[in-house]
Amino acid sequence: MARTILVPTDGSDDSLRAARLAGELGGKDGNVILLQVRLREQLSEELRHMAEVEHLEGRAAGSGARAANIPAEMAAMLRAKGSADETEATLTKVGEWILKRTANAVEESGGHVSEQLLEDGDVARRIIGCADDKNVDMIVMGSRGLGSIQELLLGSVSQKVTNRAKCTVVTVR
Repeated sequence: MARTILVPTDGSDDSLRAARLAGELGGKDGNVILLQVRLREQLSEELRHMAEVEHLEGRAAGSGARAANIPAEMAAMLRAKGSADETEATLTKVGEWILKRTANAVEESGGHVSEQLLEDGDVARRIIGCADDKNVDMIVMGSRGLGSIQELLLGSVSQKVTNRAKCTVVTVR
């Protein structure tokens, strides 16, 4: 049984499946560390797309009411194109929401979340750096996230992590 497991998350279905597996593998005695790297340079399109796909800011059919699973202020921030401070607040709130959702998936699968990290930077580098810094036994991550066409050309985050990490890496579909 792995004692310390890192779960990078972007809120995608694959990352939530990875969180559930990490919860099962780690159990109550293991430590699951969650890492969400904010999509700073991709806020305008990909984060809005995630909100749409995950129904974060959806509207009830024809009623104009917002979906119940996202706070009103977050829905407004996702729609707005605001100042740098507003963008920072949006990134933080969405990151915290993703971490909370992922923590729930781990705990519902019998795992224990020991730490939740919200960071900036290159996603693959931050995952590998965090794994090294925290001396994790294993990384469990989704095979496909919310990445862009650019990732298809330059290689996916999961591929980079698998090739560069010093510990075991499990990718989940």
